[in-house]
Amino acid sequence: MYDKGKGVKQDDFKAVEYYQKACGLDDGEGCSHLGLMYQQGQGVK
Repeated sequence: MYDKGKGVKQDDFKAVEYYQKACGLDDGEGCSHLGLMYQQGQGVK
């Protein structure tokens, strides 16, 4: 939701935080989205 701003204010850093949690729980979709965020340089330094 934070990635696209659906129902909440769009926040790339918050999106990365939740994608990291999802990936840590072996959620493939969360890992994929996290990878895309890193690839695009969104929400990461």
